[in-house]
Amino acid sequence: MTFHRCACLGIVASLLMIEACSTTAPTTATTTTTATSTLITPATSALTIGQTQLYTYSTATSANIITWTSSNASILTIDGTGLATGIASGVATITGTLDTGTSSTLTVQVVPNYQGSWAGTETVLECTAVDGFASAGYCSQIASSVQQWTLTLTQTGLTLSGTITKSEGANVLNGVVTATVGGQGDIVSMTGPLGGVANGMNLLVTPIAWDSFATGSSMRGNWSANVTSSQLAGSATVQWSLTGSGQLSASASRGVPGASQAVPSARRGAR
Repeated sequence: MTFHRCACLGIVASLLMIEACSTTAPTTATTTTTATSTLITPATSALTIGQTQLYTYSTATSANIITWTSSNASILTIDGTGLATGIASGVATITGTLDTGTSSTLTVQVVPNYQGSWAGTETVLECTAVDGFASAGYCSQIASSVQQWTLTLTQTGLTLSGTITKSEGANVLNGVVTATVGGQGDIVSMTGPLGGVANGMNLLVTPIAWDSFATGSSMRGNWSANVTSSQLAGSATVQWSLTGSGQLSASASRGVPGASQAVPSARRGAR
């Protein structure tokens, strides 16, 4: 009896030891933080100089007092009603703060107004030709020429689209283009080839780089392109400097379509 009892106790002790060793250590819960989207509406993050946009605080009620501020009033101003106005190129953050202590922010980039019709001249800065273009002396033909250009652009935020023309000798090349406004407010890219017949052959001018900046109704910058022809072997790579002036479309400065500019109630827009 004693032997059996001891044996049983030994077996039970062994089982308890095995269970203790096999117990899985508790895991630490992982907390995931989700970025909160802005409560400022509409979330319009790009305005042109002179454009106005009325912002609201989406969770505010008529009983709330909202304080509106801009991180840089020299770039973007915002009044007590939430009406913001683009002043100069740059980036500013607007903040809406409720009297309950909650607040939300929205970063807005202010860029030049490019919407409208532009016209100017361009001169060759550099030209490199290979194969048939080199044999034909293409670069020497255009080296001292002053060419005319036009741009007609529509602007939506940081995206531009429209048409372009460029003189080539006594002829004109034209095309449809799209472009992008960069972080400094300049046009940093443009795509869309220009084509046409010039000097008795079909020419295709494909932009490979574009950098121009508008100050009011004046534009300056550089651009470069590859020039090819279906009737001539090889190609030429040309870089131009450009200057021009514009007749800007007023619609780009009237605010975002659908944005009401009525002044809200005194309490809702109070500072």
